[in-house]
Amino acid sequence: MNTTRRFARIATTAGLTAVLVTAGMGGATAVSAPHGFAQTGSLRASATTDRTPITGPPRSITAKWVDTTDKPSGITVKLPGKAETAKSSLTLDSKTVEMRLYNVEAEKKRLLFEVADTSGIDAKSGLDPAIRGVAVPLSGTVTSNRSLTVAGHPARDGRITFTSDGVKSVVLVRAIATDGHMVLLAAAGPAANEKDVNQLYQHLTSSLHIP
Repeated sequence: MNTTRRFARIATTAGLTAVLVTAGMGGATAVSAPHGFAQTGSLRASATTDRTPITGPPRSITAKWVDTTDKPSGITVKLPGKAETAKSSLTLDSKTVEMRLYNVEAEKKRLLFEVADTSGIDAKSGLDPAIRGVAVPLSGTVTSNRSLTVAGHPARDGRITFTSDGVKSVVLVRAIATDGHMVLLAAAGPAANEKDVNQLYQHLTSSLHIP
């Protein structure tokens, strides 16, 4: 299996995409969510290209942010409240990839933190396919996909637009390759309020701690 297909499968199979589509903002959507996740509705948003950095999320949200640690890896982020969790796995090149997804809804926006165990797999080469992999099952468009370094680790930042229930939606997502893990961080919400989504995304990504 080539690198693009491998990491596209990690991004799409782990459940991040399914939860984005079923983020509970009105409307019913028939998608396959991971075991243990309720299908709560679809994102409703309008696309925009505005990603101007904002100082921070509203105090009503930041007051509730708590450390969320993926125990197997020790990787930690802050999320606005106790996360719903799900586990899944798949076999790639005879290797079992375990994945853990944590997600929280905050004022009609969805934040997600996902860790995939990629020991023995070249996660660095999979960063670009992982961003594109999130878009594939959404029939989404990757409008931005740039490289960066996060705490000394290679990473990519992406912006994806897609249509759900006839309404355009937006996802901001970061993929990070660490030693033995692929980390995905994402924020989604009404793109008419994309500045607010970006606030949450900046707060989420800046809270990441990799041991």
